[in-house]
Amino acid sequence: MPDDDARERLEGAAAGTTRRDALATLVGGALLLGGPADSVANRKAKRRKQRRRKISRTREITVRVASISLGAVTLDYGYYDERHGQILCCAKLGSATLYPGQNLTFSAPRTAGNVQMNAWVWDREKYWFRFYNPAVGLPGVGIAVNGMLDHEESPYCCATLPWGQTVEYERGMKPGQTLTWNIENRAWCQVTRSTDTATHKRFSLWLPDTVAASDGPD
Repeated sequence: MPDDDARERLEGAAAGTTRRDALATLVGGALLLGGPADSVANRKAKRRKQRRRKISRTREITVRVASISLGAVTLDYGYYDERHGQILCCAKLGSATLYPGQNLTFSAPRTAGNVQMNAWVWDREKYWFRFYNPAVGLPGVGIAVNGMLDHEESPYCCATLPWGQTVEYERGMKPGQTLTWNIENRAWCQVTRSTDTATHKRFSLWLPDTVAASDGPD
């Protein structure tokens, strides 16, 4: 019968459409099943990158201190911790007396908050050096004379030290860069930022030798 033939063709077409839809659904489902795995892999990769960036930002600081003075140099050295909820608080690691040609190396330990790594050197109760590794921006150095460097992140726990006059507020340094200062036109000092390691930002400090005014290093 013509009507029966038409009905069979319609049913066959409908069945074919259903099979195509089912196949499309299966293929689409397979594609979707692959999606979460890719997403998990992407998330893991992002976390690895974030961890690497975090490690880079919060690497500890190592400072090598050398004396170019003709006589003995006494100094204190340490870092800033986060006692009492304050970001910068002086913590003394030790004292030393350096004779001509001698040097010492110390590292500022990681603090609880990891906001910013800092180290300091207080030379002959005269020269203050601060080394820092911020969360954003270049690591660098700050220098003051006759007391501690005064800035908005002042370490209130260093109340026993006087405030000094700023020589260098905050000077970012690239690896391999060396800077020299003539403090009060009579004391030359030098800082080098060495190549970073996987765990530390490294600086070298040549303590100033007090010389006659207007003179300079050889």
